[in-house]
Amino acid sequence: VLFITSEKGLMVELVNTYGKSKMVFLLFPCMVIIPVLLGKLRLLGEQKGLYNTSSGTALFTLACIIIFTIIIWKFLIQVNRSNAKLEKEIVEKNKVAEAIKKVHRQMQQHLNNMQLLLDTSLDIICVINEEGRFVQISETCEKVWGYKPSELIGKKFIELVHPDDRIISIK
Repeated sequence: VLFITSEKGLMVELVNTYGKSKMVFLLFPCMVIIPVLLGKLRLLGEQKGLYNTSSGTALFTLACIIIFTIIIWKFLIQVNRSNAKLEKEIVEKNKVAEAIKKVHRQMQQHLNNMQLLLDTSLDIICVINEEGRFVQISETCEKVWGYKPSELIGKKFIELVHPDDRIISIK
């Protein structure tokens, strides 16, 4: 009944994707094997007359407590180390995220400044991509050239150059 489905019950803990499932997966056989072995040793000790039933039960109980305390302690050390490593990674990722946000804010400020320059300049200022097409252009182009910026965006700048000046302009 405990192992019927992996969505609920004990199996959720055994198959989860976190480090704790490894601990449960390794502890589960110990929970079965260690008491069986200790019980067998207890019976052998009683049969050989090393101790009576009450002493054997006390030794069995004490041995189980000591062994499981050591096993759980070792696993907790591993879990704590794993958690410390994860916390360190989270701190580092948060630092990177903050640095990215800072760069993004700076870039946005630069873009805002560039847009302000384009909007307030009395000269024609334009950004042309590697294909020679207008990417951004100041509003002044409408007064000087008679074209709205929206009409020029995406067009090749060479189309506005007089045919006699095109070779010189391309260089």
